[in-house]
Amino acid sequence: MERAGFFRRCVAFLVDGFAITILSVLVGTAILFASDGSNDAKEFIASKNYNLVNLALFCLYYLCEACLSGSPGKKLVGLSIRSADGTKATFGQLLFRLVIKFPFLGASFVMIVGGGLLIVPLSLGIKVPGSIVAAGMTVTFALFTALLLLSAVSWLGCFLALSSSRRALHDRITNTAVYFGSEEPEDFREVYSAKMLARPRSRATTELIFH
Repeated sequence: MERAGFFRRCVAFLVDGFAITILSVLVGTAILFASDGSNDAKEFIASKNYNLVNLALFCLYYLCEACLSGSPGKKLVGLSIRSADGTKATFGQLLFRLVIKFPFLGASFVMIVGGGLLIVPLSLGIKVPGSIVAAGMTVTFALFTALLLLSAVSWLGCFLALSSSRRALHDRITNTAVYFGSEEPEDFREVYSAKMLARPRSRATTELIFH
């Protein structure tokens, strides 16, 4: 199987971005329609809180990449994610690749959880020592900054797909690659068959295989 190059992967990324934008618009329209165009709904969509909806859409959309070995955009342009040797990648491998590819999702999660742990007790009237609040804000900010820096590294690492191996940084870390098509390569079937034949079996089973 042939590996996909940088520019074909860029096309898939643009398709995914367009699809996510359309989904965001459709969800916003549905909220307005369900609320009969109330001012509260309009203010919600215009506020920063709607970014949480967009974040949720982004996460659910790209979760397809881990479940289907490729995002909808990749599938549309005929690409699939596999192990570096062309064999089928595991779900854990694909999920880890997704986390490495989008560290800013972790940064957003840290801000949401960290902010919630600080705001919720205060909103309930629970007194929290200033030292704990300060420590919590420091840890949250440090994690957020670190993940943003990792996001920059991951983004720059995408240009490694221009190399002869056609593998971005997140591909190299997770031992994956993006290939044209989704069929199983013949060499993998040969290797798999060889491994199966090498396993110890009873004489009857061996005769059945070679029959």
